[in-house]
Amino acid sequence: MVGVALGAKPLAALAGAAFAFGLTACGHLRAPVPVQADTFMQAVVHRDAEHGWQQLCPAARDQLPLALVQDQAAAQRAAEADRGLSLSLDYVGARPTPDGGEIRLYLVVAHFPEGKDERRTYTIHTQASGCVDSVE
Repeated sequence: MVGVALGAKPLAALAGAAFAFGLTACGHLRAPVPVQADTFMQAVVHRDAEHGWQQLCPAARDQLPLALVQDQAAAQRAAEADRGLSLSLDYVGARPTPDGGEIRLYLVVAHFPEGKDERRTYTIHTQASGCVDSVE
């Protein structure tokens, strides 16, 4: 899995859609609210460059042109198809940050046809708004 540099931090190709559920003040289950970091990571796994890029904070988008992300995602999709590789994603957990954002941890597993798996962790930093600020 190849990353794109965003400043000094690598930014994976892109991803998206796990949902956070919660209860309203009346105790009713509220509708699922998409978490942008989850959406971003799903886009990484599915090589959906545009959807993932949309989850980035504006400053990150300014530093990482969509066309570059689309080219990289297409190249990764082709390479993975040639090798028979598939990817899976697991959300590990999150911690709040003092500025109102979160640090979210994910595990991506590359499954090779011969049965070998390779694992890589991604740490996503979000701003208070929920947008993806950086990826390590």
